[in-house]
Amino acid sequence: MAKNKIIKRIVTKAGQVRYYSDGKRLKDKTGKSKFVRQNKTLPIQDYTPGELRSLKALKTYQDSYKFNGVSIKKIYVELLAKMGFKDAIKNINKLKDKDLSNLKDKNGNKVFPKGYFEEVLRMIDARAKVDRSFFTFATKKGMPGYRDRDFDTFKDNRVQSVIDFIELLNSENFKNYKLEVTDTQGDAQYGRTAGLLAIRDFEILVAERVKSVAKNIALIQFNYNYRLDIKAKTILLDLREKIGVENETLEEQVKRLQNENSTNSKDKPEINNVFNDVEITLMFS
Repeated sequence: MAKNKIIKRIVTKAGQVRYYSDGKRLKDKTGKSKFVRQNKTLPIQDYTPGELRSLKALKTYQDSYKFNGVSIKKIYVELLAKMGFKDAIKNINKLKDKDLSNLKDKNGNKVFPKGYFEEVLRMIDARAKVDRSFFTFATKKGMPGYRDRDFDTFKDNRVQSVIDFIELLNSENFKNYKLEVTDTQGDAQYGRTAGLLAIRDFEILVAERVKSVAKNIALIQFNYNYRLDIKAKTILLDLREKIGVENETLEEQVKRLQNENSTNSKDKPEINNVFNDVEITLMFS
């Protein structure tokens, strides 16, 4: 077996960092990644800032769960455990690279024989359609300041919280609809599983950002203005942040509303014009 070629790092007189392999210069991104993989135990001060970022990304990847080598969120492992794969899941850390594609049942058969992550999503989707409490577990987990809500109707295409989306998808009028969510990165998440988890991640992210500038936040309520494509039987939701000089950032609005609220603590200020299909109501203590 051929040995990995040694990656050499050279710093020029001008302070530029360059990487070479077998006498050939590598692209910066490739060079940094390969150099860090070969030198994971150097003293911190011996890394460049770019190499430190690569090292952090490498450690995050190595610690994460994967499917066919691609990092996946821990919540998928927890959902599979709740679905009855506890015996297989408890040994997941013994799997090579913690890769779920290698997961086997008690009989030694692969749980996902086709080797596609879509198998995981379809399995979770199928369970969620028959078990209304299933995604409540998934979405409540890790949610800061979660409060149970009980709404029987959904008026004017508005729902409050990811939990309500579960009820909406289970309602008689929308049980045959698909969910398509554009996440904060602009990626489309199709289906019940990926869509609802994207909304969950959005709520956690927003809550963390709000709490970073307002320690006295008492309640964050999300109001989603979803859209319907009736012909395609699809519920559409866009979670992207609006871009524009005229728009305040989320943090800027929270700070302003916090100052305004100090004069009238009974108000519930609203954040709007930050995210495409979302308005947020706040309450300060």
